[in-house]
Amino acid sequence: MERKYKDSGTKGIGLIPQSWDSRQLGIFFSENKKANSSLESVTALQFKYGEIIQKPNNGRNLSDKDKVLLSKYTVIEPGDVIVNGLNLNFDLKSLRIAIARENGIITSAYIVLKPRKGVNPNYYNYVLKALDFQKILHGMGEGIRLTLSYDELKKLNVPAPAASIQSVIVDYLDKKCVEIDSLISLQEQMIEKLKAYKQSVITEAVTKGLDPNAKLVPSGIDWIGEIPAGWKVTVLRRFAHIILGKMLQPSAKFKEDSLEQYICAKDVHFEGIDTTDLKKMYFNQAEKELYQIQKGDMLVVEGGAGAAGSCVLRNDLPDTYIQNSIMIVRPKQGIDIRYIQYYEFSLVKKGYVDYVCNKATIPHFTKDKLSSMPIPLPPLSEQQAIATYLESKCTDIDRLIAVKQQKIEKLKDYKKSVIYEAVTGKSIIE
Repeated sequence: MERKYKDSGTKGIGLIPQSWDSRQLGIFFSENKKANSSLESVTALQFKYGEIIQKPNNGRNLSDKDKVLLSKYTVIEPGDVIVNGLNLNFDLKSLRIAIARENGIITSAYIVLKPRKGVNPNYYNYVLKALDFQKILHGMGEGIRLTLSYDELKKLNVPAPAASIQSVIVDYLDKKCVEIDSLISLQEQMIEKLKAYKQSVITEAVTKGLDPNAKLVPSGIDWIGEIPAGWKVTVLRRFAHIILGKMLQPSAKFKEDSLEQYICAKDVHFEGIDTTDLKKMYFNQAEKELYQIQKGDMLVVEGGAGAAGSCVLRNDLPDTYIQNSIMIVRPKQGIDIRYIQYYEFSLVKKGYVDYVCNKATIPHFTKDKLSSMPIPLPPLSEQQAIATYLESKCTDIDRLIAVKQQKIEKLKDYKKSVIYEAVTGKSIIE
């Protein structure tokens, strides 16, 4: 018998089976604002990528400041549905819905939906996820930052099939999503193995060379280990000019100042420069001559989470300059900058930056630290051979990683469609 459908009346839901009802979310959930009254050590939870997980350092001895802070958290129980309704106009990511699986507390910045008696929260968790995937919640916020409130969310019409049907849907989705997540996890594990392999290939080449029969001798530096005889250990400042970028200047100081685009920390990655959203500030003519980037420059991040991230500028990028979170490494004669960048990548991955920077604060890989970076330096012809070999090898590895990432994206899209089709009654037989 052909199933008949009707309009749900909700954007993002579309048609639902004729036998299903559609009700406002507030009929099924109240807002939980129960504050944490305990000042003892509690299980603090956090919202992360559509899941509720334990915060780090649970069980630590709490300071008075911690206790006051945690006393303002909201108490949650298994079955509570958590909605991240913050900054909807700044953060367009989905995965804003999660369901609590354990008792704990969570910051009151989130909306906590408490299921009313007899309500299956797992079904509505999936319904809200389906809406979230389609960015429906992003159009419901209020205020300057479009922050979602319970008063607005409770008006949302959602499918309301019979309880027995909800249970069938939840059982199906629980099983199906575990299967898909397992496939995604497998691809992610493969990617991590490929990244580890890439790192080992680079490290081996820049410290041992390409000749497996080369005689190795101690370098005298733990971070480098043994190196081929005939190589020398030096520091970067002897073979490159290093230029730290300009402090921010949001307004013109003189008539000659002009507004120009610049590179900052967020734009530089080991894979290359992201030029899709370059910021602008003012430079005078002398600053343009000093801070303009050139083809063949290596750009290195000075501070922040990506400290010491680097890339080599392979193409001209006209009228583009650097801000003081970036350093230019401009090679002198006798240096293949590609080799230097591969070596610096290896050193960063081995934890060198964590060692030379103070991790208790924001790490700063300063000009002085970069200038003093130890380098195992083979003859120029060997640098060039190593760099060319690594370009080819890393391209092959990156291509495999890209294939895995594409598979992950397809699996995520498939998961979204499976959830949507199920919660709207298009793939579940009653």
